[in-house]
Amino acid sequence: MNYMGFIDPDVVFSLHFISIMAILVGIVGGVATIMGPAVGAFIMVGLQETFRSSFFGLAPKWISQGHALVFGLLVIFVILFLANGVVGDWKKIKRNVFRVRESH
Repeated sequence: MNYMGFIDPDVVFSLHFISIMAILVGIVGGVATIMGPAVGAFIMVGLQETFRSSFFGLAPKWISQGHALVFGLLVIFVILFLANGVVGDWKKIKRNVFRVRESH
């Protein structure tokens, strides 16, 4: 059989479609955890909807179009500081938050 394949970069690499968002959900939430994908989906979909609504009408249009930059920075932050995702490094997050609160 002869198959003709076509990959549209706007569809495959767009943050609005499932291909990239599924990867981001796993990275942010935590890959090797049970609750990681659910927490990652909550964070990423919440961010995506906040940007889509232009911060509920409070921000200029150019800020709402910067969602790719914010998603990229979030992934870099998670990879550098929370290598196991939010759920995988939850003890680390709690320890750092409580240490900040005790110093005040």
